[in-house]
Amino acid sequence: MDRAEYIDPAQAAAEAVKAYVRLNRARLAGDGELLAMLLPERFTEAEARDLAERRQAARADRGRRRAASRVAMLDWLYSRDASANSTSRLGTSCWTAPRTASGTASPS
Repeated sequence: MDRAEYIDPAQAAAEAVKAYVRLNRARLAGDGELLAMLLPERFTEAEARDLAERRQAARADRGRRRAASRVAMLDWLYSRDASANSTSRLGTSCWTAPRTASGTASPS
């Protein structure tokens, strides 16, 4: 008489859980409590707070750099406009000419 192959109970249980997860993946993915139990904790409360503060500071710093970049670009454009003659593309007329609905300077 043939005997069944011996399987470690822990290994058999792991295989059964994997099969269940494969069959019910969509429903299980929507269960936040289950996912929280399955995933290891990555940060302690203090580490998470520190990470959040560093990310917030980086976002604020990025905003300050963008604002400084805008100001520098406008300063450069205005300095080019002030030093350029009236026939250049960045001449005074392109900044001061009234605009029409189409966005082009009105005909003179």
